[in-house]
Amino acid sequence: MVQKNNNLTERPVLGSSIVKGPGSVYQIDSTKSNVYLVSRFNPGKIIGRATVYYVIDVFSREVVGFYIGLEEASWVGAMMALANANMDKVEFCKQYGYEITPDMWRAKHMPLVIRTDKGPEYTSDKIERYLLAFSIKFDNTPTGRADLKGIVEQYIYRAEERIKSLLPGYVHKDAGERGAPDYRKEAVLTIEDYTKIIIEGILNYNQNHWIEDYPVTKDMLKDNVKPIPNELWSWGISKARGILRTFDQKKVKFNLMPVEKASVKTTGIKFKNMHYSCKYVEDEDWYYRAESKTWKINVSYDPRLVDYIYIHLGNGKYEACELLPKSEVYRGMTFAEVKLKQDLEKKAKAIQEEAIEKGNVNQKAIIEKIVEEATKRRGDRQIKQVTTKEILPNRAVDKELERKEEAFILMEENHYQKFTQVQKQADVEDIDEEEDDDNDVALLRRLRRGKMG
Repeated sequence: MVQKNNNLTERPVLGSSIVKGPGSVYQIDSTKSNVYLVSRFNPGKIIGRATVYYVIDVFSREVVGFYIGLEEASWVGAMMALANANMDKVEFCKQYGYEITPDMWRAKHMPLVIRTDKGPEYTSDKIERYLLAFSIKFDNTPTGRADLKGIVEQYIYRAEERIKSLLPGYVHKDAGERGAPDYRKEAVLTIEDYTKIIIEGILNYNQNHWIEDYPVTKDMLKDNVKPIPNELWSWGISKARGILRTFDQKKVKFNLMPVEKASVKTTGIKFKNMHYSCKYVEDEDWYYRAESKTWKINVSYDPRLVDYIYIHLGNGKYEACELLPKSEVYRGMTFAEVKLKQDLEKKAKAIQEEAIEKGNVNQKAIIEKIVEEATKRRGDRQIKQVTTKEILPNRAVDKELERKEEAFILMEENHYQKFTQVQKQADVEDIDEEEDDDNDVALLRRLRRGKMG
């Protein structure tokens, strides 16, 4: 602990945060908002706090991207923030009712370097494709050296701190103490409301915030540049110091999504126990080829929606595939929800298999008992021959008995059927005592004459 504190407070920062120009280095980090939010569908229901990601340009301190969502800190949030950094902010702000000009929020670019901590979302292989696709270097700060990404840390602190008194549902430091109110009950903001507030804060910061202790250079002094994010960004670009790169947004999103293996089968592209297809796959006869041999392919997917996956065709190209009808039950779910559903079904099936096995054992015992009783009932009487001539009259007798026994009689007490049961047994016993070939025919005639009715 002492060493960690020394790293933060006493160790000299040899790797300066000052870089050549805008777009050289971005810092990214996440935090849990202190504001409790309510449901968009039912304002009387609290949905908890949001996770917020910020991406900041080191040279200008410009906030270049962000993301607010209900997911816990994960690659999903990070990829959304990085995608937002590359997005045209005029178009983005329109989604939330903000009409801005390009000079109000200029950032829509990829960096050369991304600096962050050792969060699990950055130590997985999910980020590798993104870095390789856009030739980005990754600077993972050592454990305990938050100072090396202090710019984004400082912004995270000030984002809510300055306006906390204006935010209903903000949980203050005295929360939980005796006499302190339950701040959560004051919540009124939806995630969309909160996002608008954060956008407003970013616009205000980028255009007006005076950066204390910014290392203003001689060239900046000469050009009368103020240490304000938008001015520093614009000056850096005008002096050709920035290395700003823009890419098609679809390409960015494709390379940000996680990649896993799927199987090409005759029943479709199988991925996480679901089946997908698309016109490209059908036109290329993949399913016909799969009849002789299945194979694996790379697919990208958004963990938040199972409806689509994106098959890799090479050279950065892809085709979107959609759920087949056999997997329609999962439409609209997240992959996590599908896994939970499948796990619950598997568990339920395992439990049911025990019941099935027990039922099979019981069924076997009951069947054996029935067969045993039937065998005793037949006794020494043997079936002499099995011919159609022999079977037909036998069948006719039982059919006639069956008809009388099963006939619909809507009486509270069916004396007829009671009598039928008794008489049937008597007649059967009579036939058992006779040995001539006309036994069944005789019984049938007696039945039709009404002896039993």
